[in-house]
Amino acid sequence: MAQSYRFDDVVVDPWGFRVIRAGKPVDLEPKALSVLVFLIENRGRLVDKRELIHAVWGDTFVTDNVLSRAIAQLRKGLADDAKVARYIETVPTRGYRFVAEVSVDHVGGGPPASAQAAGPSLTLVRQRRSWRWVSIPVGTVVGRARRLNLGIIFLATGAAGLVILLSGILGSSPKLHINSVAVLPMENLSRNPEQEYFADGMTDAVIAELARIGDLRVISRQSVMRYKGSAAPLRQIGKELNVDAIVEATVLQSGDRLRVTAKLVQVATDSHLWAQQYDRDVRDVLSLQADIARSIAEEVKVRLTPEQKTLLAKSRPPVNPRAYELYLRGHKEWYKLTEEGLRKSAQYFQQSLQIDPTYAPAYVGLAGSYAVLGQQEILPPSQAYALARQAVVRALELDDSLGDAHAVLGWIHRNYDWDWRGSEQEFRLSVKLSPGSAAAHHGYSAYLDVIGAAEESLREERRALELDPLSSFYAAQLGLVLADRGEYDEANSLLNKALELDPNNLRAHYGLGEVYAAKGNYESAIRELRRAAELPRGRLDVVARLAQLYIQSGHRVEALKLLYEVKRLGGRRYVSSLDVASLYAVLGRKDEAFGALEEAYKERSPFLLGIRTNRTLDNVRSDPRFADLVRRIGLPQMKGGGV
Repeated sequence: MAQSYRFDDVVVDPWGFRVIRAGKPVDLEPKALSVLVFLIENRGRLVDKRELIHAVWGDTFVTDNVLSRAIAQLRKGLADDAKVARYIETVPTRGYRFVAEVSVDHVGGGPPASAQAAGPSLTLVRQRRSWRWVSIPVGTVVGRARRLNLGIIFLATGAAGLVILLSGILGSSPKLHINSVAVLPMENLSRNPEQEYFADGMTDAVIAELARIGDLRVISRQSVMRYKGSAAPLRQIGKELNVDAIVEATVLQSGDRLRVTAKLVQVATDSHLWAQQYDRDVRDVLSLQADIARSIAEEVKVRLTPEQKTLLAKSRPPVNPRAYELYLRGHKEWYKLTEEGLRKSAQYFQQSLQIDPTYAPAYVGLAGSYAVLGQQEILPPSQAYALARQAVVRALELDDSLGDAHAVLGWIHRNYDWDWRGSEQEFRLSVKLSPGSAAAHHGYSAYLDVIGAAEESLREERRALELDPLSSFYAAQLGLVLADRGEYDEANSLLNKALELDPNNLRAHYGLGEVYAAKGNYESAIRELRRAAELPRGRLDVVARLAQLYIQSGHRVEALKLLYEVKRLGGRRYVSSLDVASLYAVLGRKDEAFGALEEAYKERSPFLLGIRTNRTLDNVRSDPRFADLVRRIGLPQMKGGGV
């Protein structure tokens, strides 16, 4: 028996090539009918115009007007209204979505019994040396033929004819060369803006699962999120991200039910390689994310190590829907990286854990919030890192396969414990468990920088940017590293790229200030550093460097004003003693500078790790007390014998 589709008083019979409405046939052209069937087969998700044209007209050149005429004919035949769509919803500039509830019936006169539908009703069709989806119900023969790498084409004629042409006639299928992939932001089908966090969280989770695969370059979050709501063609996106394939998906949450529809598109040929719809309970969302990643890995035939196979196949426990929702809300706030966002994220993660004290990712999120609050010295390091350690240790007790958890512990060992061996061990584990994670490589780079492995550190920072090519953060970070090495031309290019991506990037403005200062352009350097200091997330170490440039350019009074401003600020919020020490140092007040440095040592300020290259401490570097401080911190000997 073949399938037909029913909605309201309409019956769509693909094999009979007819549409019946209110008991009467609807006059439709064959291509319009094919458009309708394809939309029904993909109901609930936005179908891009190019995808729809490719599916129905193949490689034939067709304009959007032709598609528009077919849609108009369907609206007329179905008595549908474009403004208040009951069946076919138009998404301006993007495409169409079939929105009605559909039931599947069975009708006679279908294909031969050997090819009757027994599975998904979309079949992969070989056409002019590329693959595409067509809306024709198929049988188990499709799955068998596909596993044998046979090209199959179905031609419906009359009531329903079936012709199978094997690949020996059409030529062998093109080999897939998928070494890199981008998961575009999942589309929220609920039409409720309050549900956006859920779609974004699902996107992040699938990226994280794919990042476990070492031989697959997976674009990280910041870069793909730039395409949220974008109508850019997939080929353009693929070129900008430099990837071989793109994953597009939609997500619909209704109560405790979850539907995700995902597809994999090869960029070079605009061919659909794989598509799947998942209907699950929200409690099984962790298994769903792993299933999607595993299916993509199998489709692109990427090589998996035994450890990676084990991680992808590992069973995921059910999760409490409310705990998961709070976790995703915390995740969204964390990415703002503002004081308010970090504090809110910690609150959400704590609320999630109150509901489910065994949910390991929420512990990792909580640890990450506190670690960054300590790194930015919004909270005293002793307080922030103690809270971060407590949370991440619990996360690893629950699940030691979480790469992000090992990365957070690596930062704690580096920034607060000054335990270089422990830091190295955790960052190496993080990279091993999540080789496609930009954050893991960035953390490992930070560790390598502390121990003086400059070339290895630079390599890891470059890798982070490769994995997140449109990230303002990683572009600025690499620019800063290159500026410190004196490679000013490449640094200048990366720092300006970072500002194009985010005009308010503090690190980029700071880095450009350093580039200008190195070239003796103090006016431009001061302008960039003032901009960095005035930003909402401006840090006081920027203020100290600004004061130093004021003095070097003959404006000592301006530098003194900055010192007094910082002292006043210390009465209202936590101020790092290292920042105070830097200001005293640039003003030549050595004893006061070393007094503040001792306080920073007691506080375990994470920025003490950079004192050997911190330009604001140049005036005190030759003092024996400086070498003694470096020794007590335990910083490894730098190449060339310097401290």
